[in-house]
Amino acid sequence: METASKWTIEELKKYQWATLFSMHKGYICFILILDILSMIAAVTAFHYGYRILTAEFIIFILIIPLVIYLITMYRVKKNYKSSKFLQTTVTTFKFAEDRFEAISERGHSVIRYDDLYKVIETKTNFYLYISNNQALTVIKANCSDELVSFLKKLSKSKGKISDSRTAHGGESFSTS
Repeated sequence: METASKWTIEELKKYQWATLFSMHKGYICFILILDILSMIAAVTAFHYGYRILTAEFIIFILIIPLVIYLITMYRVKKNYKSSKFLQTTVTTFKFAEDRFEAISERGHSVIRYDDLYKVIETKTNFYLYISNNQALTVIKANCSDELVSFLKKLSKSKGKISDSRTAHGGESFSTS
């Protein structure tokens, strides 16, 4: 089974969000706790008649996710524009029973499935993580039904992450 993937700015955005929501849950929990505590403080300030303080807390609650989004998008665009490697590389994946090969004009890698750190499936892609923050992207639209089925089985058999929960940018994933 074989497929090819090319990094585009959109693919890089999808990868970033999948990584953020599935691999950095502690960071997301911290932000949520901070927002909840700020909401409690806003309700308390409102209850005691501190309208300006209430407004400040509400603005703070709204700004945190917005700032995270803007910083993430800025980083993605900056990284993509600065890397001609990302913009021009097409990777061909050849899947065998116990390993896969990633082949591009820049090199050739053979990776055993047992050596994968994690597999994340989203609505549009599979991310084959070789470490906690480095993954190879397999675009589902470029895959045969047989390959999609194989990769779904791989992700489930390894006790990794598979499809079901919606995330930012139309991607979905969940922890099995």
